[in-house]
Amino acid sequence: MSVPPPETTEKERLANLLLDAIAFDERITRLGERLKRNLAANPAFHPPTKERLGTIGESRLRVTAPEVLRTPEVLRPMMVARYVAHFTEQELRELVTFYASPLGQKFVRCWSGDDTEMNRDVSEPTAARADELAQRLKKIDTDSE
Repeated sequence: MSVPPPETTEKERLANLLLDAIAFDERITRLGERLKRNLAANPAFHPPTKERLGTIGESRLRVTAPEVLRTPEVLRPMMVARYVAHFTEQELRELVTFYASPLGQKFVRCWSGDDTEMNRDVSEPTAARADELAQRLKKIDTDSE
């Protein structure tokens, strides 16, 4: 659970509560881990690149290709801004109330990766992005030699 800065508006606070209720950080982290596994399995990498992927690859990507490396820290402010722009304060309250409820949590569990069909729908695009990320990492690896 992320703690919003003290100067946030009520809408920003509610948007952060909504992201917490839908397990946003956990879901994005799981997607990132899946992407890393796909990258590690990619035959385009030679062994030294695979070894360095876990240590320097991610930190370099944060600087050189942040649009590819989507972490909760990168995405959360974007999602808060989007929710603040598109929902009223009352709508955000209603969304938080729903997603924090037992039915809302049941929906979140279904969407969060426990569902085999959902896993397939999410994994296929992630695997496709892994090839793009592999090429960027290969270029970073080549540039650093």
